[in-house]
Amino acid sequence: GEEGGTAIAQTLSGDNNPAGRLPLTFYSSLDQLPSFEEYSMAKRTYRYFAGQPLYGFGYGLSYSRFGYTNLKLSGTSINAGDPLTLEADVANLSTVAGDDVVEAYLTQPKAALTPVRSLCGFTRIRVEAGKTTHVAFKLDPRVLSQVDEKGERAILPGSYQVTLGGSQPVSPEDHASATFVVNGSIGLPR
Repeated sequence: GEEGGTAIAQTLSGDNNPAGRLPLTFYSSLDQLPSFEEYSMAKRTYRYFAGQPLYGFGYGLSYSRFGYTNLKLSGTSINAGDPLTLEADVANLSTVAGDDVVEAYLTQPKAALTPVRSLCGFTRIRVEAGKTTHVAFKLDPRVLSQVDEKGERAILPGSYQVTLGGSQPVSPEDHASATFVVNGSIGLPR
């Protein structure tokens, strides 16, 4: 509206510290995308794209810089169907107070339709300059499950990885990661 110019000026001058995140992936080139005659999700969206995007899903700008440490899981080995809790510290490493959108991503054991990664939780927090805030996510069985080619949802046995950061984990810096094992398999209702 009529205050759009004021909002842009406040952001450019540093009076406003943005914390919005992209809800989609901006690819570096059309060469990174499959043909439009190909209808599978392979190489499309943040979930199935394994390349280096220009701007990844969850990317955002801020005058603050955040670090993610002390990632702890409620267990390194759980049974299929059990929930998992993850906790971490988010530190504002800059001299400017700001909001952060902490994003949790899950990498599951490979099956026919397994995505590269899935967003399994996010929360927006305010962190004062030089301070640290604690965050926690509870991953229920549905979040830990995946859908097979028959449309059946199940939790598969194997090694899982969870990554916490301010965007999708396309590079290891500014993220915290941990692994855990799921024992057994269980089907879930649709």
